[in-house]
Parts: sequence; structure tokens; C-alpha cells
Amino acid sequence: MNRKLLVIATPLKSFPAGGFLRSYNILTQALDLLSQNGIEIELYVPISDLVEFLATQATSNPDVDIDSTIKRIEQELSIFTRYSSTFQRLFPELIELLERGYCSWSKMFSGKLSRVTSFGLIYPNIYLELKRVLETECIRMYVENLHKVNAIYSMNDGIGALRSLYYFSEKLNTNAALMLQATPYIEPKFGIKIFHPKIVPSIYIGRSMKRLIIKIIKTGKLKLLLSVSPAPIVEARSLINYVKKYYVHIYIPKPANAFDPVLLSYRKTKGKRLKAVYFGRLIPDKGLYDLPIIWKIVERTLPEAELHLFGTFQSERYREKFFRIVNMLRLKNVFYQGYVPHGEKLFHRVADAKILIYPSYSDSFSLTVLEAVALGLAVVAYNIPALRHVYRDLPCVRLVPVGDKRRLALEASKILLMADEEYRRLHENRVVKEFIEIHSSWRNVAYSEFSAVLNVLNIGEQDD
Repeated sequence: MNRKLLVIATPLKSFPAGGFLRSYNILTQALDLLSQNGIEIELYVPISDLVEFLATQATSNPDVDIDSTIKRIEQELSIFTRYSSTFQRLFPELIELLERGYCSWSKMFSGKLSRVTSFGLIYPNIYLELKRVLETECIRMYVENLHKVNAIYSMNDGIGALRSLYYFSEKLNTNAALMLQATPYIEPKFGIKIFHPKIVPSIYIGRSMKRLIIKIIKTGKLKLLLSVSPAPIVEARSLINYVKKYYVHIYIPKPANAFDPVLLSYRKTKGKRLKAVYFGRLIPDKGLYDLPIIWKIVERTLPEAELHLFGTFQSERYREKFFRIVNMLRLKNVFYQGYVPHGEKLFHRVADAKILIYPSYSDSFSLTVLEAVALGLAVVAYNIPALRHVYRDLPCVRLVPVGDKRRLALEASKILLMADEEYRRLHENRVVKEFIEIHSSWRNVAYSEFSAVLNVLNIGEQDD
């Protein structure tokens, strides 16, 4: 008899959310591995996390057509109905719940959009309660329709995914695994119980994440904690103590992320323009407000150099402050290119740049840096744990002390001034080529990740 694995994930391929794209790429590649091991999947999509995503879209772009966005979500998720019988059966009700959830959110927070996104200053308690109610209703539908499952794996780590993992493992009395794609909460050194505003803007969300993860571990059902790098576990300092106390295995897949191989057709390591880029989410914890200050120092040495930004401002407040700083510093060659969909159009526009300037304060892996390396861009960034773990051995990546804007600018200027041959040597070497090869296949990531899940949860073999 086939065994069943309940997978909690939000597998979407065409939206600006790295966790969604990662789940899509890995899950589609893992289906063969699961089938070979006689394992069927049941897919559960945390509806409240999708409502949160829609809320972020509405906040960052008031003109966005939410109805068409929901239709696109429906189309992309429908692919997985053929693999999961419960997901197929409940799919129309889940989409209806998503529509009702967003409608409720919209009515509650109409006129207050800039204050309630997932990257805003604070999560009102009422917003968390709305998420809880939505997820509880969705879980109830599943529990009533699910037949026996042998294990649970949550590929996502949002509030909705964590709450789902907790309730399913309890109600189904089943062992579980969890992947951390980001730092769940921050505990500064010396035991100060505050949350760094650049890293975890919401006090409420950080506390809620911590409570949920600890509740999950204390059930004794969590047997495996995966992470895309050591950073999420290291930065959530108390987490390691609970993991040890309750004998939870830790596993960091290698590779833990990949890029689309089509990207290599745009790779360029010579004949570059005097151009720097940033592409990704335009939010403070990614160094949004550091960028103009860094570029002002670069302009003093290279007045003809250009900085191009690609991405979406997650709130109008962020946009206004960023351009206020740009205007105050009288920067002439900073160009905001807007949101360009992730794919070949973006790769084409980024590949002719010489460098990615990436002053992020918070990352768990950074697909942006990975794609920049694959495209043949040099990278200058802060020496945060995730980047140090993943990229420190690459000659084309330069890491400077966190927050040292002057040092980052000086490193960027040195690279921009490099002659072609010196610049090519940063990229055309054994270390970089091997790194690119291992990270050019999502199949490698899927097999590394799901092999560990099947092994630790003991569902890789048939019942007698």
C-alpha cells in the first residue's frame, strides 16, 4: 500500500516571492522521487499566507488587479490537483475561501494599507486573528476529508504554514518536518527581549512565530528541521536549545537553492557597462536606504557610473523616503526601472551590469546573489551569516562589515574600475564554475531535500 506525505506549501512560479517560487520548483522536481518510493502527496496550501501576499500586492501597488491576480493563483495551483486527491476535491472551496479572506481583509483595512503589510511597522492583533480564523476553517475542511497520512512536511515557514503544521501534526498524530526559508524570529545578544526594526519590523509577528515554532517542537512530533543555510537557526538564538532538548534532527541541503538554467544563456563576463544594479524587494531590511548613501560615495570616483533598481516598493512610504534621500544627495545617475517579471526579460536587462550592490541586513540564502553570480555579475554585500556561509569562497563576491556603507562603496568602485581581463578572472575560475554547476539544477535541490525528509520520517519504504 502506498504511503502518503502531506506537503504544506505555496507552489507558485510567477509571483515576486522567493519562497513561493522555491516551493514550486522543488515540488515539481520531487514528484518523481516520491513516486519511485511509492509515496503519494496530499497538498495543503495555507490560505492565510496567500491572503497576506494579496494584501502586500495591494499595498505596494494600489492599481493592481486583485481579481486577475487571484485567477492567476488559481491557474498555477490547479496544476497540482492531478497529484493530490484531497486538494483536487477541495480546490473550488479553497479558492472561494481565498476570495472571502481577501475581501474581509480589504474591508477591515481599507484606507490603512500602508500600515498593515507583512513588511509594515506592526501587525495589528486583529489582522493576526483574521489569519487564524481563515487557517482554522481551511484546516477543518482538510481534516474532515483527509484519509490517513504517514508524515507531514512544511516547505514554507509563514504564520499560516506553521499554524497548519502544528494543528495537522496534533490532529493526525503524525511526525513532521519543517523547512526554514527565513529567520523566524530575532533574539539580540545579551538576552535583550526586543526585535531589531531593520530585520523583523513587526513585533507581533516575531512573537507569534516564536510561540508557534516552540509549540510545534514541544509536541514531540517535529523530527526534522531543515534550513536553506545556518542563518535562520543561528539568528533565532533560543531555537537551537529547543531543538537539542527535543531531539530534532537538523539538516541543511546542499545545494539548498538553484537558478533557472536558461539564465546561463545571458551570462556575460566581459564588455560590461559602467553600471551597477539592485534587483529584489525594495524594503529597509534589504538596505534600501543604504543604497543612495553608498552610491553617493561611488559617484565621487565614478561620476558617469549608473545605478539601476528593479523591483517593487513594498509600501508608498518606502518609495517616498528612498527618493527623498536620492534628491537630498543630488544623485543624477540613479534609475528606478520598476518591477520587471522574474525571467528572461529581467536577466537580459541585468546581465550587462558589472556589479550587484546588495546591502541586505537580512537573508537566509539570497536567490538574488545566486542569480547575479550566474549572470556574471560581481557582488558587494554585507557580511551577514547567510551570505558568509553560502558565498564566502567565491572570488566574485566581496563581503564587508555589516553597515559599513563606505567600505561597501569603495569595494564597488574597485570592481567598476577593473579592466576586462581582471574582471573575467573573478568569474572564469574553477571555484565559481563548480558553484554554478551544482546550483544550476532544481532537481539537485529536490533530491537533497526530500531524501532527508523521507529518511528521517521513515516513510521511504513500503509497509509489509
